[in-house]
Amino acid sequence: SNVVLLLIIRITDGFLSMSPGFFAEYRGVFRWEICYNLTMLRMISYSMDMLWSEDDEDAGARNMGANSCEDARRIRRQKSLASKDLYGYLPCMAHALYPPLYIAGPIICYNDFVWQVVGAEEHKGASQHPWWARLSESASIRRILVYLGRCLLDILCIEVLTHFMYFNSIAVHKIGLKYKPHGLEYNALQVAMTGWWTLSFMWLKFTVIWRFFRSAALIEGIDPPENMKKCFAMNYDVQGFWKNWHASFNQWLLRDMYIPFG
Repeated sequence: SNVVLLLIIRITDGFLSMSPGFFAEYRGVFRWEICYNLTMLRMISYSMDMLWSEDDEDAGARNMGANSCEDARRIRRQKSLASKDLYGYLPCMAHALYPPLYIAGPIICYNDFVWQVVGAEEHKGASQHPWWARLSESASIRRILVYLGRCLLDILCIEVLTHFMYFNSIAVHKIGLKYKPHGLEYNALQVAMTGWWTLSFMWLKFTVIWRFFRSAALIEGIDPPENMKKCFAMNYDVQGFWKNWHASFNQWLLRDMYIPFG
């Protein structure tokens, strides 16, 4: 049903073609149908986690192997929740519409999200703690401050790249084709360098977007996965590039689609 609804929304441009007057008037400044792509992924994650909660014997089979301590903590949080009451309409909506991650992600699975919201101690019947006391092991205050510093450096880098290096503008406006009749020629090296720096700009742009929203979630005590784990230039094959570009989406595909379908 989620996939069918997604297709209808895409085909009708957010139901705009079905009722142009009404949906155009209340469309808002942001195209909600774009955000629905990620919302659907979260709803599928909720459905799969609720299904797996009925039989948790295969919990280990659906989780990927841990390559670090942070991966191990996340895998532990992805296992079925202690109480069946934590699977319901309101928690599902809170996960699907969580403001810091609603627009662009990163994508966090339902169990991981609720585990962090409720807190590990809450599962054991302890009283609710303030947010700074409920920060996950991988989202300490010091780590949040360091991450905010990295985010600010990313913003500074993209400002420098935008104002002093015009490769992305050259590619977007197709300067080579426009001025070729006037004698402008591009050799292979210049084309390659334009492509390289355009890819650098794209990587940095998405890094700024995803790290900004992840920073907002970290401040609230929610530790979503990192989307850009390392610079694209440090990947030496297609597999590494795929795993480290929009990494949370790759993890979602493995956990909620690839592994369940065998």
